[in-house]
Amino acid sequence: MPEIAWLNASAIDDIWMHCFKLKVEPSGIDKALYYYDYMGSEIVQAYGKNLTGQTIHAASKAFPGARIVSKVDSLLTNPVPLNEEGSFVNTQSKVVKFRSCIVPFGTEENKLTHIIGGVSWKAF
Repeated sequence: MPEIAWLNASAIDDIWMHCFKLKVEPSGIDKALYYYDYMGSEIVQAYGKNLTGQTIHAASKAFPGARIVSKVDSLLTNPVPLNEEGSFVNTQSKVVKFRSCIVPFGTEENKLTHIIGGVSWKAF
């Protein structure tokens, strides 16, 4: 896994507003809590609110778009990029259809520290 320090957001500046960054906090055996460390303006618009700083759990249903991060716990034991697509109803009661890619970042010991996600979407 690459380390998060290697990420140069300016190199992907044209799509960075379509991305989010989760920080991973250990929470017991094979479990973790995640919080939004960054949420691009397009992600904020899709969800309907800015979740930066909010802690979530992968199984949480308490926030819009929960399905996007529903598979992040699997990255704890198998740190590989994941693709996801689906839909959710945002805080403005619009159906948001999305496609996303989630990429793990960590330490040399394969300890997951961050997850970067990119999302393309359309609301109906």
